[in-house]
Amino acid sequence: MTEEHIEYRSIAAAISVFMLFLAIPRLPYAYYIFLRWVVSATALFSAWAAYECRRKPWVFVMGGIAILFNPIIPVHLSKETWIVIDFTAAIVFLASIFLIKPERAVKRSRVEDLEKLTKERDQAFLECCRRGMSDEELAEEFDIRIEGVKELKQKLGTNNTKSNSQD
Repeated sequence: MTEEHIEYRSIAAAISVFMLFLAIPRLPYAYYIFLRWVVSATALFSAWAAYECRRKPWVFVMGGIAILFNPIIPVHLSKETWIVIDFTAAIVFLASIFLIKPERAVKRSRVEDLEKLTKERDQAFLECCRRGMSDEELAEEFDIRIEGVKELKQKLGTNNTKSNSQD
């Protein structure tokens, strides 16, 4: 499963979300026939993507949506029932945009988040060093041990070695 496939699937899911919400008020019957084709195709594509991404529960959820909305052997229910189903399916597709991703993409996203947080922490640490905070103050501010403060200073190349323990 490539990033491009995930992007296309996310776009198709977003279109399905829009169309499902649009289907809640009464519209001409032709719209609902078209909706069945779009939603079932998107659900099948999503089920395949979920399978490729090893998201087994999503395979069954999307397979169920594909069966329910299939245009070949349509399921006939009351308008009130379809409103609930359309709303629920829209929420499921919306969630799938964020949750059906390859493992490595999820891990890469977590690594990128961690790198961003580390960079922000390092910038805040450097700013505190520039303000002349002692090692003890830095340790308390960043909730790390004195050894961690010294390692971080060394890593970031700060020359400020002011420390209350050296006074």
